[in-house]
Amino acid sequence: MAEKSKQVLLFLDPLDEEAVFGDIEAAVPDVRLVDGSRWPTSTPPTHSHVGDCTQGIVYLWSPSVRPELPFRERGGAFDGPSSGVVVQWWRSQTVGDELRSGRFAVGFDAADVAMKEFVDAAFGSLRRMTTDRLQAEDGTAIRQYRLGPVAAAAASGGIYRLKSVSADVYYRVR
Repeated sequence: MAEKSKQVLLFLDPLDEEAVFGDIEAAVPDVRLVDGSRWPTSTPPTHSHVGDCTQGIVYLWSPSVRPELPFRERGGAFDGPSSGVVVQWWRSQTVGDELRSGRFAVGFDAADVAMKEFVDAAFGSLRRMTTDRLQAEDGTAIRQYRLGPVAAAAASGGIYRLKSVSADVYYRVR
């Protein structure tokens, strides 16, 4: 099995999240948001709006691509997949005046055509609905992040400082 992986780092305000998910939903009408990877029952908790999710990491799932999600019972709860059959969406988090980065990530079997089409649709929506117009504090262009329009306006207006979740590094809109 040849594994294919993709990752995009991002800054999305909650309004940007809804817009991105709406665009994904237009391309993949049955897409659902799985609220976390640990569930109280064997049925995954799903939502049709990002704002209804309670977890910082949610998963994009298309039942037409994979009708059932695999799970493992452990300690009275159920662990669902974090990749392979879903796209991981680590949501941006607001902490004080900081908007901390999130990401879209997936690893999947490259021979799985349906999963590839789903992944391409999700990542295509993210690209369409965001920009890469970021720079480091020293003015160097940064291309590995995507930035939603609401997050960009808030950062430009001084409401948010854009911070990498994994390092003490800040970015600004170009």
